[in-house]
Amino acid sequence: MKSTATRPSVLAPILTVIVALGTLAWGVRSTSGWVMQQALFGGLDATISSDVRALAAIFAVSALELVLAAALLLARWRPGNLHILGLLLVGVGVIFGQLVSSGPFWALALLGVWLVWESASMRARD
Repeated sequence: MKSTATRPSVLAPILTVIVALGTLAWGVRSTSGWVMQQALFGGLDATISSDVRALAAIFAVSALELVLAAALLLARWRPGNLHILGLLLVGVGVIFGQLVSSGPFWALALLGVWLVWESASMRARD
């Protein structure tokens, strides 16, 4: 039951960075230039504009994905923990994918599926 902690393959952080950059690109592309300019220079804030709140949420999700990529690259993971993380990403990706059908959130669910598969292959290497 006690599996040793190992690093996942290099493909795990690479795929996570690709999902993070896709989320960021989708957020920037779906927001008008005027809203971004006004948000950057203080004309709009999150209390006034729902577009700014959505943009801040997209940046936050992208930042969390980048932190996850760094954790996958630098940390040693037990296969069970990676399995739980993958299932969590599948759930979050499916929920976000259902709520916002035009976003890259299905890619987050697919990343979760890949992390579940990666944890199974880590167990097979033991």
